[in-house]
Formats: sequence, C-alpha cells, structure tokens
Amino acid sequence: MDTSKEDGKINHRGLSVFVNWLIFTTSVCYLVVWLYGVRLYEFTHPTMILMVGFALCAFTSVVTFYSTTHMNSKLVDVATLLVAAFICNLTLFLPEMYGLAISFLFFSLLILRRSNNWLGYFIIAITAFSIAEYSSYERLYGEISIDAVEAVIATNLNESFYFLWANLSKKAVLSCLFITGIIWRTDKHLDSERTCHLLLHWGVIATGISLGLILALPPLHKRATTVKKAFAKVQLRNEMASMPLQYFGEIHQSSTNDTDVVFILGESSSRWHWSLYGYPGNTNPRLKAVRKDLLLFTDAISVHSHTIPVLMNMMYREIPSDASTDIAAPSISLFSLLKKAGVKGKWFSAQPRFAPESLFDMTRVGEDGGSSSLTRDERNAANIFQYWNLADKGPRLLVWQLHASHWPYLKLIPTSFATSVSGMTLGTPFFGNSHDFSPDVRSYDSAIRFTDTVIANAIEVAKAKTKPTVVFFLPDHGEAPEEGSGHNMAMHSARHIEIPFLIYFNSAARKKHKNQYSALQKNQNKPFLNSYVFELIADLLSIDAPSILNEKLSIANNQYFCPSRIVNPKTDKESPIFYDELGRNDAKDVLERVRLNMKDIQSKPLLYQKIYAHRVDSIGKALEAKQYFAGIELDIVYDKDEGRFYVYHPPAKRHGLLLEDLVRATVDKPQLKFWLDWKNSTPDTTTAAFRELNRLDSLYTLLPRVILEIGPTASHPSISKISKAGWRTSYYVPTDFKDCLKTGGEGACYDEAEQILGAARQMKAKCLSFDIRVWPTLKKYVLSRDASFKLLTWDESLSTDSQIFLNKIHDPSAFDVLIVPYSSRFNY
Repeated sequence: MDTSKEDGKINHRGLSVFVNWLIFTTSVCYLVVWLYGVRLYEFTHPTMILMVGFALCAFTSVVTFYSTTHMNSKLVDVATLLVAAFICNLTLFLPEMYGLAISFLFFSLLILRRSNNWLGYFIIAITAFSIAEYSSYERLYGEISIDAVEAVIATNLNESFYFLWANLSKKAVLSCLFITGIIWRTDKHLDSERTCHLLLHWGVIATGISLGLILALPPLHKRATTVKKAFAKVQLRNEMASMPLQYFGEIHQSSTNDTDVVFILGESSSRWHWSLYGYPGNTNPRLKAVRKDLLLFTDAISVHSHTIPVLMNMMYREIPSDASTDIAAPSISLFSLLKKAGVKGKWFSAQPRFAPESLFDMTRVGEDGGSSSLTRDERNAANIFQYWNLADKGPRLLVWQLHASHWPYLKLIPTSFATSVSGMTLGTPFFGNSHDFSPDVRSYDSAIRFTDTVIANAIEVAKAKTKPTVVFFLPDHGEAPEEGSGHNMAMHSARHIEIPFLIYFNSAARKKHKNQYSALQKNQNKPFLNSYVFELIADLLSIDAPSILNEKLSIANNQYFCPSRIVNPKTDKESPIFYDELGRNDAKDVLERVRLNMKDIQSKPLLYQKIYAHRVDSIGKALEAKQYFAGIELDIVYDKDEGRFYVYHPPAKRHGLLLEDLVRATVDKPQLKFWLDWKNSTPDTTTAAFRELNRLDSLYTLLPRVILEIGPTASHPSISKISKAGWRTSYYVPTDFKDCLKTGGEGACYDEAEQILGAARQMKAKCLSFDIRVWPTLKKYVLSRDASFKLLTWDESLSTDSQIFLNKIHDPSAFDVLIVPYSSRFNY
C-alpha cells in the first residue's frame, strides 16, 4: 500500500481501488435489479431505466476516481463505503440463503488464506446480506408477517429454496458473485504493510458493522417479534393435542353409520386451471370421463392462501363462549372429535412437514425416497391404498394430503406427466401485453393433470367397494402461475383462493346417505368456504356434537347456509378480504370486484344479456371475461393468404391469436355472445371471409351468437351477402358524428345522417353501433328517419371493477347491447 505523504495527505491507493470497484459493481447490480424490475413489473420505459443505470455506474466510478486523487482519502473511503452499503441495501434482491452462501464463501477463503482482509469481508458480507434480505422481502411482499413465518416453519429447505429462487432475481445473485470475484482480484493490489493495512481494514469493518446495526436492528427486532409470535401459534396447536374432551359436552356417533370418508386434501389447486371448470387445457381427462357421477361445486373458495392457516380453520373449532368450562379451551380438533365419537381417523401426508402430528394418527412419506424413483404422492398412494383395503366394519376418515401442484411443479410429479397438456394456447396470444409465464403455466397444468389421475384412481377404488364410501377433493388453496405470484397472500389474487371442490358417492353411499346426497345436489352452486369441511365430515360420519357443530354450516344439510365469506381472518396484519361484499375497502383484486358487480347484474337477466366486455383480444382475458359477462367484443383481421381471422386491434402488431383458438377457449359457455369488430373487410376478400365464418359456425354454432361490425372504411355492398345469410351485421357510426352540429350546422348533420343510413342499408345491416356520446345526435338525425335498427353502444367512462358501476349504467332499455371496459392484466 502506498503510504507516502503528498501535501500532508495520505493516498491509500489500494483501499480506494477496492472501494471504487465495490461501488461500481454495486451500481451494476443496481442496474441489473432495475432491469429485472422492468421484466417483472412491466415498466413502460426500459430504455430510460437502462440509461439511468449506466449513468449511475459512470457517475460513481468518475466521482470515486476523482476523489481518490484530489480529496482526503480517509474521508472519501468512509463516505464511499457508506454510499456502497446504502446502494446494497436498496438494490440487492437477495434472501438470507444466498447471503449465507456468499458469507460461507468468504469464510472458506478466510480459512484458506489466513488473512485479516477476508475476515473483514466476511463480517461485512453478513451485515450487508442481512440488510439486503430483509429489504428485499419488504419490497417484494411487504412487512414480514406471522403467516409468512409460519409458511417457512411448515415447509422444508427445498421448498423454501424453490420459493425464493422463483421470486427473487437470479441476476442479482450472479451480480453478487461477480462482486466477490472483483474483490478477490482487487485484493492483490493491497499493500502488505501490516500496521496501516490493519488500521484501515478494521476501520472499514467497524464502519460497516455500525452502519449495519443502525439499518438492521429496527427491522430485525420486528422480525424477531414476528417469529416469536409464529412459534407461539405452533406451540398452541401442540398444546391442543392434550386438551381434555370432557369439557366439550356430549358427542355421539350413529352406530349404524359404517361409512369410509376419503378426504383428498389437494395442494395449491386453482379451479382456473381445471378443465372441469372451463379451462381450455385438458387437465382433467380422467374426471371428465366420470363427470356424470360427480357432484361439482362451482363457488368454493379458500379461507387463506397459505396452508397452515387453512388447516387451522379446517381442523379446529372454537368452543362457544357460553360453554361450561373450568379451563381455557380455545378449540377442539376434528380428529379429537372423531376419537371421542369412536371414529377411526388416519392422515396420510406427502407433505414434508405438518404440526402438530400428535393430534393425528399420521403416516408420512419420508423426506427422501431412498432408492425409489417414485414421487412422494405415488409412495403416499401406496400407503393409503394398503390401509384402505384393510377390512374394517366401522366408520373411518382417511385424509390423503397431496403434494403435487406445489412449486416446483414438475419436480413433484412423475416424469410421465411432465409433457404439456393438450388444447392450450400460451405465449403472447394468452398473456397479451403481460409478462409471459408460459413455462410455469405448462408445468402447473401438468401437475393438475397428475392430480386428476390421483382423484380418478381413488374414485375407481371407491366404486368397486360394497362398503359405503365417499371420496371428496378439496384443496388448501389455489395458485396463480399465470401471474407469477404463486399463492403468496401479500400479492393477493382471486386465483389464490378460488378452488375446485368435488364429491363422489359410491352406490352403497348414495343409498345410505340419501338425504345428504340430495342436499349436496341441491347445493352445488351455493357459496362454500373450505373451512366448513369440518362440519361436512362430521355430517357424513353422523357425528352429533351440539355444543361444537353448527349443522347449517354443513353443505350436506338441506338447511345449509353460508355466511358472508371472509378470507384471511384473524391474521397478524388484520387485513381481511370480504369476498362477498363489494362496498368494503379491502384488498380484493379486479376479478373479485368485477364478479360482485356482474353478480348483481345477473339478478336482472334482461340487463345482464346486454352487457359485453370490451376488447377481449387475448385468451387470458377471454378466460376471465367469459366467467362474468354475457358477451365479449374483440377485433378481427382477415388474412387473405391464410384464409383465417386473427384477433388484434391495428395498429398493434399481430400476436398470433386465431379467432378459432379464442372461440375454442370459450366452448364451455355455449351461450356466450361475440361482437366481432372486422377491421379490414374488402370486396375482394368477402367471399373467402364468408366461407371462413361459415366454417367456424359449423364447428361452434356462431351465427346466432355473433354481431359482425363493419366500419365506414370497410363497408361495401358485398357485405349484404353475409347479412342475407342470417349473420347479424352492424354499421359503425363514426364517433365524430357527434360534432356535426358544431362543424357544419344542422344541414351537415342531416347530410351525414343520410350517408350513414345509405351505407347501412347498402350492406343490409340490421344494427347500428356507436359510442354512447353519439347517442343524442344519432337519435335526433338518424333514428327520427329510420328507427328499424337494433342499437349497439359502448361507454368507455364506465369501470366494471368500480363500486359505483351499477349506478352509472345508462338506461339499458334504449339499447340492445352495451359494451363496458374490462381491465385485465392480459390486455392487448
């Protein structure tokens, strides 16, 4: 190290070089993380961010180089180190796992080199990565919650790793490895003069530790408190195992009920990806084959999107406040209730961890399969079928907890299921302008197809039994692979909680439980919360416990009533979502708000049939809109070379979505209507386009469901051929017609009205379509002359996810169709 004095100042060249490189590489890391943010959060100006990133790199390098030659180096070293640590804290998206990995790398080098330099780097690395880990989590998900800590407690190292790896930047990890390499290479520039060397480096260490403590202590204190509370909840569950049952009142089980109830507890299964619920991918081939034997429930949701809170709500019930008790008895477990009633219960788990095990007679698949090549679920199936086939005359509950469809999807299912499911169009045609998560969706769909096989196999076994047997599937929560959010409650989505729910009764069970089967048939379209599985199981096993059970919460009861559903109740963050209540100011997403608005409209069928969703130009958006709207509007362009219609709105680029693919994605809704805005109709393509329309009609019965809109620039007499064939055509009234009075006076309005009527009559149009702002002018100058047209309009001032949507809708009696904006993440 050069310690020569120049004008009374010490130029510590080696340390300055080190700090210069540190700031430069952390600036590069800043750039990488921002670019990752561009990809993840879909910022609209990546070029600007790129320029800012490079400018920052250049600026920090120039400033540091200048300062090392013109300013007091000691002050510069401290200041630049502070800046470097601050940039690290703001930009390094690294979880503690990666931080520890880098730290152990430093530690290994320390041992190998026996150098105080590396000891300093090791201590600084621990501090910096601890800060980075917390700030990264907060920036992605918000403040660390008890539920988040519980989720970590309830899983194993592999799942934690995959969760973090999926949600945090690999590029940032590589950048930090790059930083490590730079530090390693720079170390050789440091002089070995021991006294100055040690003073400077231990000064750097002291500065880093001080800064780390200042920045890290407050959040770490919060985190420690959160972890303590989370472990307290786990301890409470363990204490429930020994809770005395005599305080819970009388509990009885019918001696004539010898039913086996098999509860297949699914993992991360969203009904948005089940073909039984209208998903176009063929994820349920086996269950579709036995659809007529299934009771399929259409409005089931999860009480939470994390497993532990869901299981707590499923498997425990609070004791009523007026219960006579001498001890604090907050709740009773389902298995304790079964034990008291004399019902055998066994839990078969493919999950890596679940507590408290002392409550259950549990068989768990081991952490590894030994020499077995089978997945955890396959090995678990062997255990449950072996136990299930044992002759037993008494009633039993078998809980079959799956692991498939949890992240990482393909690693938890047999390789034979790792191929893409058929019938699914992904890429830009699905995602539109959103980030393309096609690999995740393909993997997840394969996992759902495996789950389909597991359920179908269980149904086959139940069908062959003479003993009354009920098999039902209900998952802990959903998943949103198309959003890239998994099932993280902090990034709430309807897909996280809207789940499939189905029940199968074998022949003996249908005879034995006629009343319950009849009630379930009647209740298939009623709302359901998966925490009410407690009452359902008790009902199916004929357990009578008046002080604990509310029979009206059993969906197998004729008096079943589901209270307003609350998602995420009683959490440490106190932020429940009132799923069935629109007026609440909570964290509902767009899908949930639109669902409630359209649910109110569906109660008025004449109005509902007129409401179409605007510009549904991607499959992802179509899958959402078909759930809520009577019709969808889309833009089509005819390709004369291919003889096919494509869906997109020029001047946007064609993204490869065929009209046929979009229509095929909606075949589960045979009443869904289509407003096709044909952008490029010309006389020379009319015959070929007409032929393609007829072909699509022969496949999907489109003619009675389609409005074919033609604009002024695409209108011509040959369209009349299509109109005469029975297709409902509409002439698009130019929006600037509303200003005719201002621009040319009343005479101009009448002239333009004549042109509109002439063009519409020439193409034999049955309808006129127009912006709602044109309505007063159209009514006065066009309809006063010819009122025979059906009126189709749109209103872009409306918002279907607004709480005041219903109050802003115009008088629907005047129009036959009203297009309303629908905002989707899959807009194109």
